[in-house]
Amino acid sequence: MPMGPWGHWITFLLATETEASQQLP
Repeated sequence: MPMGPWGHWITFLLATETEASQQLP
């Protein structure tokens, strides 16, 4: 992946999805 703004956004989105998936009731 190219290092740049998109790389930061991809990491942020992946982290957000991971945290949301780890949230258990």
